[in-house]
Amino acid sequence: MHVHPLAVVPLLLNLLAVSSAIRAIEDDLDEEAPFDLERHLAFNATSMAEETRDEELPQPWKERLSKVRKLGSGSFGTVYQLRVTCDESEDQFASLKAMAKKTAAYKEVKNMRRMKGANYVISTVGKPDYVETEDTMYILMPFLNGGDLFDLMEKCVLTKGCRCGKGMCWDKLGPPYSNTYVLALFYQATLGVQEIHSKGLVHMDIKTENIMMNCVNNKCSAQVIDLGVAGPTGQCWPSGTPGYMAPAPKPVGDQPGLAQPIALAPIQFSLGLICRSVALGPEEVWKLFGSGQPQNDIFSLGVVLYQRLGAAKHPFGVSHLA
Repeated sequence: MHVHPLAVVPLLLNLLAVSSAIRAIEDDLDEEAPFDLERHLAFNATSMAEETRDEELPQPWKERLSKVRKLGSGSFGTVYQLRVTCDESEDQFASLKAMAKKTAAYKEVKNMRRMKGANYVISTVGKPDYVETEDTMYILMPFLNGGDLFDLMEKCVLTKGCRCGKGMCWDKLGPPYSNTYVLALFYQATLGVQEIHSKGLVHMDIKTENIMMNCVNNKCSAQVIDLGVAGPTGQCWPSGTPGYMAPAPKPVGDQPGLAQPIALAPIQFSLGLICRSVALGPEEVWKLFGSGQPQNDIFSLGVVLYQRLGAAKHPFGVSHLA
């Protein structure tokens, strides 16, 4: 019987509470290793922000929405915070993503529309949920006000006492944060990934920057964002951010059809902790070079978990990301 790789995540999270598992993680960490507080882009990200203009909202939204501020821009495009103006009884917000009208933009809209009704993963909202002009694609999304896990990690690193020993003492950030709370956010991210897989897609770029939080009255939940490089299971091109991608295989002998993963010590942690109970052999991570498998996302989740517990250090070291 086939068991979905994420079906055992609750069991794995229970195992995390076992002191022996935590000690094993701490033993793998180097207390003197440098922090990695630099954001990293997917190696195949397409530059789109420079081709978009800070223009007025498209006509279908002008009477219902207004711009509040620009939230950020990068290879993904430009994102704005919007205020819902048709209901002034309470503050309601949305976000707008503006990107160059290329094939990648249509792909992202399609992927996000497939996520409607899913939990812990971004989707489009509203009617219409996207508008295209002559050169720009606009996508309407929920507004997530809590920043991403990278922001949270950086805040902890810069807060006195939050780095304790070889790990993080998240309670030093104050309520509602604690080690258990941060693990719960990670668990929600795994549920978001599971939703993506249930739709026949592989995210292919799971990292701390692509897990955002939405907070209401000190209660935060996590959502997986950025479906720009997501694709169907089995896609035949590599995607993702170096350091978070599952290892590519190398040929076995003279048989190019067979492959085995490149041996890296941190893989024993990332894959072992996250996937061991699912009985996934390392060879299952990449069945073919560059083929998109759900296990790739699970590997990336392992890297994120390592950073959550490991004082913001990357399991492969900063040099691996350079």
